[in-house]
Amino acid sequence: MTQKFRKYFAPSLARELIKDKSIVSKKYKLSKWSVFLSATFGYAFFYVCRLSLSVIKKPLVDAEIFDPAQLGQIGFALFLFFSYAIGKLVNGFLSDHLNVNKFISIGLRNLWWGMKCLVHRKETLPRKLLLHK
Repeated sequence: MTQKFRKYFAPSLARELIKDKSIVSKKYKLSKWSVFLSATFGYAFFYVCRLSLSVIKKPLVDAEIFDPAQLGQIGFALFLFFSYAIGKLVNGFLSDHLNVNKFISIGLRNLWWGMKCLVHRKETLPRKLLLHK
């Protein structure tokens, strides 16, 4: 089992260097903007999602969708610093030593699967939230 894991996540082989300066310049310019825009939009979405719970807490309590204790539990789960920090540490180490393409693709598949389960398992959400108009 360990051998299969290591073989699957083995770092990919180094590519041959591109000798043509015009191709290098074109690829660098495209990559530079791609990374800049990805980081900018990624951080913006992360920041908005992180603050959205604090913005909607009062309307959720006023509409009796959640009570303050439930919102406290949700906030604790979302902003638990230690789990976030440990996850960043472990995943950073793993992604440095493994094939990044496969590592990210598995992470995105896990995210998709989690969202799919959340959408299709409506009984896990509070009944008032589903019926609220």
